[in-house]
Amino acid sequence: MTNVRISARSILPMHARPCTPSPRPCWWFEPATRPSRPATARLCAVLLLCMTLCWLPARQVLRGAECGARPQDELWLVSARQCCAVSSGGEPRLSAQRLDDDSRWQGADLEALYTPASADQVVVIYIHGNRVPSSAAAAEGQRVYRLLIGGAESAPPLRFVIWSWPSARVRGHLRDVRAKAQRTDVAGYCLAWVLVHLPEDQPVSLLGYSFGARIATGAAHLAGGGSLGGRALPPHVTSAHTMRAVILAGALHASWLRPGGYHERARTQLDHLLNLYNTCDPVLKRYHLLDKRTRASALGFSGMYTADLVEAPRLEQLNVRNIVQRSHELEDYLYSPRLLQRIREVLFWQPAPTWR
Repeated sequence: MTNVRISARSILPMHARPCTPSPRPCWWFEPATRPSRPATARLCAVLLLCMTLCWLPARQVLRGAECGARPQDELWLVSARQCCAVSSGGEPRLSAQRLDDDSRWQGADLEALYTPASADQVVVIYIHGNRVPSSAAAAEGQRVYRLLIGGAESAPPLRFVIWSWPSARVRGHLRDVRAKAQRTDVAGYCLAWVLVHLPEDQPVSLLGYSFGARIATGAAHLAGGGSLGGRALPPHVTSAHTMRAVILAGALHASWLRPGGYHERARTQLDHLLNLYNTCDPVLKRYHLLDKRTRASALGFSGMYTADLVEAPRLEQLNVRNIVQRSHELEDYLYSPRLLQRIREVLFWQPAPTWR
């Protein structure tokens, strides 16, 4: 078996290439060629106008978060923030809301989430990253939803679920990320509980960003019969259906999905995995500081070795450093039309990749 590869002529060449540094700001000039103040102001104004015109369509899509869902779609917000601890096999405390026709969030019963509205409906669960307070989780999820469906004429009916977990900022940068890394096990258990209660014949896709990717693969691992931190689902509720997953800047060990890894059983649950990693990510470059004992590299920074895995054809990895460059921001992944197209193809269970 071999890895899924992208041709050398694609927009994502796999050969070594240095990261492109950020351009100098518009007020920087060499001393010998520095223009007068009025000329500098005019140049800055022109550059600002150009940047505004270039970015306006994307920013308009982001502001579309105030808009409701498409008539054929449902938007849900499921919160696990009140579930600080849960025993192995226990039912977690979750709360759910649903966006109504007036674009207002209303309380909802989780049992309705487990019932498909139509045979062709796809469940897409978005798990946000670190430092997202409860007041901002819904807005961020709606922005991601608008980007996914914007211009996607072939998008199927969606039940888009925004997964909210306790990620509000903790004082002290290193203390913050270590605390959130510990919380992802409980958040993954809560998500796994929802996954195993979804109908087995319903397509399900996970979209995880940063620590959200860690939660997504942890949930898939639990759904496949694994355990995390001494917690496992009851045997009678483990899932037999497969899912798809897209990982953006994944903040988890690069070896966790391999045999013997902490999330190894996630592979048995995934029909297809798209891992977008960036070897220029300035945040994940320091991921090894999370665990001084293992000093592991992040999946979102280095990718993982898959050539010896039976599931290799279903594990797709792309180094996006030439597009995302020196950034860990979610928007830099979703603003690329070609990356966004591939993300849609995987999440929406569409046919084979169009990049080959």
